[in-house]
Amino acid sequence: MTRFLIPLILGCVGLVGGVATGIALKPPAEAAEPPQAPLTPSVSLDMPSNFVIPLIGRDRIRSMMVLSLGLEVDAEQTAAVRAQEPRLRDAFLRVLFDHANAGGFDGVFTAASPMASLRTALREAAVGVSGPAVRDVLILDLLRHD
Repeated sequence: MTRFLIPLILGCVGLVGGVATGIALKPPAEAAEPPQAPLTPSVSLDMPSNFVIPLIGRDRIRSMMVLSLGLEVDAEQTAAVRAQEPRLRDAFLRVLFDHANAGGFDGVFTAASPMASLRTALREAAVGVSGPAVRDVLILDLLRHD
């Protein structure tokens, strides 16, 4: 019994000592930087028409996705972003077609993960076209017509 008790006690002492050392040597927590507010106010711009995406299955159109998108842009850059609307539509359509072809609109397409990846891809496409004037892409309406 003693031959099992001594290693057990030594193991417990080592464990307690390691935890105490870790707590004692833990660096002090640094205060996180508060998120910086945008310098200029933002406005919301709606894309003037819906995006219609065909969902293909077995070499035929099995359903259609209809999306309405908006942009959150710097108030000072509204006219510049409006002027780039055709390029933005093209970039958004490419992202939406890729998302549809990858199966992003199949099954429970409104779940958090598929929607997060779609939002990220749309935001990256908008920033790629319009630069930092576009702060976010808003999905205003989403409909699947089977």
